[in-house]
Amino acid sequence: MPEPGSFYQPLFTPSEQRDLDAAPLDAATLLEDQINISRVLLRRMFKLSKQQQPTEQIKTLAILSAVSGRLVSMVRAQQQLKVGSGGDSELKIMIDQVLAEVQSTWTVEE
Repeated sequence: MPEPGSFYQPLFTPSEQRDLDAAPLDAATLLEDQINISRVLLRRMFKLSKQQQPTEQIKTLAILSAVSGRLVSMVRAQQQLKVGSGGDSELKIMIDQVLAEVQSTWTVEE
């Protein structure tokens, strides 16, 4: 199984990877990877929208709005999985236990 965070990493440009590495992200989880790809897609779509005609910009803005809403939800979930003292929240501990059980039960073939 690939390391967490490596699924989308090959798709990032070197500049995007540097920007993501410099971003203030604390958790090294799959959720963090989803947050990262959403941020990259938002940036790419925003750049694209500047080159579009006004009618196309409206469609792009609708997509940007939806992705932004999802990003906010993921960041909120990420914060709920963290505890200020540096320990794991009860929710994170439970999720980790379930993931460990699934990984020990199922074999994923690549």
